[in-house]
Amino acid sequence: MANLLGGILAGLRLRASGVGSDADPYVPVVGVTPAFGAADVLGRLKTTRQQNVYDADFEYGPQPLRWEALALGSATITHLPGDGGVRMRVTTAAGDATIRQSRPYHRYQPGKTMFMATAVNFGLALSGQVQRVGFLDDGNGCFFEQGNPTVANPYGMAVVVRSDAGGLPVDTRIDLTNWNGDASPRPTIDWSRIQMLFIEYAWYGAGMVRWGVFIDGVPQVLHQIGFGNRAGQARPWARTGNLPVRYEQRNLTAQASSNDMTHYGVSVCIEGGVDDQRGFTYGYGMALQTPRRTVAAATTRFPVLSIRPRAMGTIEFNQASSGGAATAGTTTTLTAAGAAWTVNQWTGRMLFIAAYSSGTASAGAGTTLTDAGKAWGVNQWAGLQVRTTGGTGAGQVRTIASNTATALTVGVAWTTNPDATTTYVVEGVNGAGATARIISNTATVLTFQDVITSNPALTVAPGQGALYQIGLINRGQLLPRRLLISSSALAQCEIIVSTPGSPIIITGASWAALNTLGSANSLAERDVSGTSLSGGEVVMKFTLPAGGSGLQDLDLSQLFPLFTTIRGNLPDVLTVAISTQAGTPADVGADMICQEAMS
Repeated sequence: MANLLGGILAGLRLRASGVGSDADPYVPVVGVTPAFGAADVLGRLKTTRQQNVYDADFEYGPQPLRWEALALGSATITHLPGDGGVRMRVTTAAGDATIRQSRPYHRYQPGKTMFMATAVNFGLALSGQVQRVGFLDDGNGCFFEQGNPTVANPYGMAVVVRSDAGGLPVDTRIDLTNWNGDASPRPTIDWSRIQMLFIEYAWYGAGMVRWGVFIDGVPQVLHQIGFGNRAGQARPWARTGNLPVRYEQRNLTAQASSNDMTHYGVSVCIEGGVDDQRGFTYGYGMALQTPRRTVAAATTRFPVLSIRPRAMGTIEFNQASSGGAATAGTTTTLTAAGAAWTVNQWTGRMLFIAAYSSGTASAGAGTTLTDAGKAWGVNQWAGLQVRTTGGTGAGQVRTIASNTATALTVGVAWTTNPDATTTYVVEGVNGAGATARIISNTATVLTFQDVITSNPALTVAPGQGALYQIGLINRGQLLPRRLLISSSALAQCEIIVSTPGSPIIITGASWAALNTLGSANSLAERDVSGTSLSGGEVVMKFTLPAGGSGLQDLDLSQLFPLFTTIRGNLPDVLTVAISTQAGTPADVGADMICQEAMS
């Protein structure tokens, strides 16, 4: 009996009556190795509870608040209410692509197995076209891939590990003919049918990845890779274990016909339960010595306080503080005078261009702003916007109608004319920055490409005075926890958050990084200067009582976290918006507490 129990409970030491002696009272230890596929990727028998951390179905729509969608070229993405799925279609044109990616980057927890399952129909297997599904973004991941069929592999199926650890992304593709899992179900799998797939992994840097399929409710492991002590493996299998779920299809070359990839429900689980999110808790509130902002009577949705993640998580070079002023650029290069970088020092890193040009005005009047020190291309900035950031007339945003080598002409006259104290930036519409992956650099020139397509990254070339950073895109998240708010008069408060299709735009915003306001390790920014807003979605609404001392403490823990976009250039915004009654202004103070979950 003791031996039987020892075999079932591997590694357990049991004392058996009448066996052994006082010196050696235990029976021998009997180890049992779980059958292939019965253990998780950390070698433990699968007896733990799978706890969902993310799940979605698409019965009523494509869930635009929780998923970001990109359709490039002539490709389309369509919700299929009759099927409860989403169809992704590429036409015959080279470069067509569709991407559906979960808004969260699911936080990997050491000691746990990350697991996803999904139903998908890949569509036709065509040479020069790929379909992908799994845990992945444009730099790292593990996923299934269909493409480039052969006689031995007529559906072109493979599993892939992607990593940008140490440089540019590299895909390691393992063809179906080389899979090391149970081979018996492979001949029965018709990849043109809907399939129920799963992927699980442990990161640590050297964990295991496993790909499989459910057949008749039974998980079949098709391939697995253990990266610890693997020949030739010196770096981690991916740079990060924090990954989104993505569905993707691409035309690498022109095709003879269009093709559809359709996906259905998906879940992301952590085996062994979920520990509380890790990360620092910070407060975001009013400016020091200005505890309240006055909201005029009869005002609708005044943005008293707004917060967002900063675009870059790791900043290894910041032009604003490290020198290397930009002097010129193209849609694929940026030249920085006196940077003195090591050749290819930044290969694989991300470039964030916060503004295409900046400086201090020499004069301004009516609809012009002049900077005598510039040498811009004529009409280089037409269609972008200029924002005054300091000095006289700070906080004004205008659309640029035209420009000369030294002067901007805006479409609407300045409320307060700029002068020689006015600082400004030329930036994308609605303040959006631009991101790109650096593919090489000299001592003074960065060469880069689009994060998603590998095409030229920019439609507008950066110019003299461009503001930029080098590092890694911020893929963490801000988790709202509490709002402390008070008002001197009766008013209404709405919590409004960005969506990928409707970003919040704050007029008159002056975003300040929390790490410059006393929270040295924060990766967030806040604004208390905005005067109006557009976009976003109202997710909470309540009334503020009059009285000034009536502090309200509200639980925000049910709100969805704030993220950045697939390209990483447009962080989500959360705004505390106040509407006042006719004839009654209100002085409102607001402070928000969030947890910054970055790892």
